[in-house]
Amino acid sequence: MKKTILTLTLLAVFGLMFATPVNAQLGIWEDCTLVRPIEVDGTPYSEGATVTMGQNEGQGSLVCMLNAVYRAINVLIWFMVALVVLFVIYGGYKILTARGVEDDINAGKKMITFAIIGVFIAAVAWAVPWIVNFMIS
Repeated sequence: MKKTILTLTLLAVFGLMFATPVNAQLGIWEDCTLVRPIEVDGTPYSEGATVTMGQNEGQGSLVCMLNAVYRAINVLIWFMVALVVLFVIYGGYKILTARGVEDDINAGKKMITFAIIGVFIAAVAWAVPWIVNFMIS
């Protein structure tokens, strides 16, 4: 069961990571609307601005790709938050219905611990595009 969930999660992550840039390279996107403010080579792009792919000698492509990464990470964060809530609820349920069985209590504690670790992973995933944007500018 754990392997199946891990496999499906990884497939979803890789699908979201590669689907958007491939669409941009195939010319399906002409422009993009920014979900966060981005600055590339000293040129600021505000949130909500529409950027054309060929704008500013190719900077538009980089800005649109960063925007696609931001969008994918936003989706993944909401997905991870939902999983964290479900695992905390299920871990608490396992602890409450353990009836003194140490194995069930420990299993519930592990689920809650892993859910908290998942929150930290989501926070790091949310920060990565900001770090990349800082390094580019």
